Amino acid sequence: MEITPFLVGSGRASQALAESLAILPLADSRFRIAPPRRLKRGQSLEGLTEGVEFPLLGISNPHALHAPTVLAAEKAGFKLIVVEKPAGVSLEQVRALREVRVPVAVAHVYRQTWGIRTLRALREGGELGDIIAIEGRYW
Repeated sequence: MEITPFLVGSGRASQALAESLAILPLADSRFRIAPPRRLKRGQSLEGLTEGVEFPLLGISNPHALHAPTVLAAEKAGFKLIVVEKPAGVSLEQVRALREVRVPVAVAHVYRQTWGIRTLRALREGGELGDIIAIEGRYW
Protein backbone atom coordinates (compact mmCIF):
# COMPACT_ATOMS: atom_id res chain seq x y z
CA MET A 1 0.00 0.00 0.00
CA GLU A 2 1.29 3.46 -0.85
CA ILE A 3 0.57 6.14 1.72
CA THR A 4 0.62 9.70 0.42
CA PRO A 5 1.11 12.16 3.27
CA PHE A 6 -0.25 15.68 2.96
CA LEU A 7 1.18 17.97 5.64
CA VAL A 8 -0.36 21.19 6.95
CA GLY A 9 2.28 23.20 8.81
CA SER A 10 5.90 23.91 8.08
CA GLY A 11 7.54 23.89 11.51
CA ARG A 12 9.31 21.27 13.59
CA ALA A 13 6.10 19.39 14.36
CA SER A 14 5.40 18.94 10.67
CA GLN A 15 8.98 17.79 10.10
CA ALA A 16 8.63 15.28 12.95
CA LEU A 17 5.50 13.83 11.36
CA ALA A 18 7.26 13.49 8.00
CA GLU A 19 10.27 11.78 9.60
CA SER A 20 8.03 9.38 11.53
CA LEU A 21 6.19 8.37 8.38
CA ALA A 22 9.46 7.90 6.50
CA ILE A 23 10.52 5.08 8.85
CA LEU A 24 7.23 3.17 8.59
CA PRO A 25 8.43 0.98 5.67
CA LEU A 26 11.34 -0.17 7.85
CA ALA A 27 8.88 -1.56 10.38
CA ASP A 28 6.52 -3.08 7.82
CA SER A 29 7.56 -3.65 4.21
CA ARG A 30 3.92 -3.69 3.03
CA PHE A 31 3.89 0.10 3.25
CA ARG A 32 5.42 2.59 0.84
CA ILE A 33 5.52 6.28 1.61
CA ALA A 34 5.20 8.77 -1.23
CA PRO A 35 7.04 12.09 -0.87
CA PRO A 36 5.05 14.36 1.47
CA ARG A 37 2.96 17.07 -0.15
CA ARG A 38 3.15 20.33 1.78
CA LEU A 39 -0.05 22.35 2.04
CA LYS A 40 -0.45 26.01 2.89
CA ARG A 41 -2.47 27.03 5.92
CA GLY A 42 -6.08 27.46 4.88
CA GLN A 43 -5.61 25.66 1.56
CA SER A 44 -8.69 23.76 0.45
CA LEU A 45 -8.45 20.00 0.93
CA GLU A 46 -11.14 19.25 -1.65
CA GLY A 47 -9.95 17.16 -4.59
CA LEU A 48 -6.54 16.33 -3.08
CA THR A 49 -7.42 12.69 -2.40
CA GLU A 50 -8.57 11.88 -5.94
CA GLY A 51 -6.43 9.14 -7.47
CA VAL A 52 -4.45 8.65 -4.25
CA GLU A 53 -4.38 5.08 -2.88
CA PHE A 54 -4.16 6.01 0.81
CA PRO A 55 -4.22 9.75 1.58
CA LEU A 56 -3.05 10.72 5.06
CA LEU A 57 -3.27 14.24 6.44
CA GLY A 58 -0.76 15.41 9.06
CA ILE A 59 -1.91 18.54 10.89
CA SER A 60 0.51 20.75 12.79
CA ASN A 61 -0.91 24.20 12.22
CA PRO A 62 -1.95 26.52 15.11
CA HIS A 63 -4.01 24.68 17.73
CA ALA A 64 -7.26 26.57 17.12
CA LEU A 65 -7.18 25.37 13.49
CA HIS A 66 -6.76 21.66 14.30
CA ALA A 67 -10.45 20.75 14.69
CA PRO A 68 -11.67 22.67 11.61
CA THR A 69 -8.89 21.02 9.57
CA VAL A 70 -9.82 17.54 10.86
CA LEU A 71 -13.46 18.15 9.88
CA ALA A 72 -12.44 19.41 6.42
CA ALA A 73 -10.12 16.42 5.95
CA GLU A 74 -12.89 13.93 6.69
CA LYS A 75 -15.16 15.70 4.22
CA ALA A 76 -12.37 15.69 1.59
CA GLY A 77 -11.92 11.91 1.82
CA PHE A 78 -8.71 11.45 3.79
CA LYS A 79 -8.42 7.90 5.15
CA LEU A 80 -6.30 8.77 8.19
CA ILE A 81 -5.59 12.00 10.03
CA VAL A 82 -2.68 12.61 12.38
CA VAL A 83 -3.00 15.80 14.39
CA GLU A 84 -0.60 17.39 16.84
CA LYS A 85 -2.11 17.77 20.29
CA PRO A 86 -4.49 19.26 21.24
CA ALA A 87 -7.04 18.21 18.67
CA GLY A 88 -9.47 20.87 19.85
CA VAL A 89 -9.31 23.98 22.00
CA SER A 90 -12.95 24.48 22.99
CA LEU A 91 -15.92 22.44 24.07
CA GLU A 92 -17.59 23.28 20.77
CA GLN A 93 -14.64 21.85 18.82
CA VAL A 94 -14.52 18.70 20.95
CA ARG A 95 -18.24 18.12 20.36
CA ALA A 96 -17.74 18.49 16.61
CA LEU A 97 -14.78 16.09 16.68
CA ARG A 98 -16.91 13.41 18.36
CA GLU A 99 -18.81 13.07 15.08
CA VAL A 100 -15.68 12.29 13.02
CA ARG A 101 -15.69 8.70 11.75
CA VAL A 102 -12.32 8.55 9.98
CA PRO A 103 -9.45 7.37 12.23
CA VAL A 104 -7.67 10.28 13.92
CA ALA A 105 -4.37 9.90 15.80
CA VAL A 106 -3.35 12.62 18.24
CA ALA A 107 0.43 12.91 18.39
CA HIS A 108 2.83 14.32 20.93
CA VAL A 109 5.43 15.44 18.40
CA TYR A 110 7.63 17.76 20.45
CA ARG A 111 9.41 15.06 22.43
CA GLN A 112 12.79 15.81 20.81
CA THR A 113 12.97 19.59 21.06
CA TRP A 114 15.74 21.29 23.04
CA GLY A 115 13.58 21.83 26.12
CA ILE A 116 12.64 18.17 26.46
CA ARG A 117 16.25 17.06 25.84
CA THR A 118 17.48 19.49 28.51
CA LEU A 119 14.93 18.25 31.05
CA ARG A 120 15.84 14.64 30.26
CA ALA A 121 19.54 15.37 30.83
CA LEU A 122 18.77 17.11 34.14
CA ARG A 123 16.61 14.19 35.25
CA GLU A 124 19.19 11.58 34.25
CA GLY A 125 21.88 13.58 36.05
CA GLY A 126 19.83 13.50 39.25
CA GLU A 127 19.54 17.29 39.37
CA LEU A 128 15.74 17.34 39.60
CA GLY A 129 15.28 14.99 42.55
CA ASP A 130 12.37 12.54 42.63
CA ILE A 131 9.91 12.80 39.77
CA ILE A 132 6.36 11.56 39.96
CA ALA A 133 4.49 11.35 36.65
CA ILE A 134 0.75 11.09 36.27
CA GLU A 135 -0.79 10.77 32.84
CA GLY A 136 -4.39 11.66 32.14
CA ARG A 137 -6.65 11.84 29.14
CA TYR A 138 -8.72 14.85 28.20
CA TRP A 139 -10.21 13.60 24.94
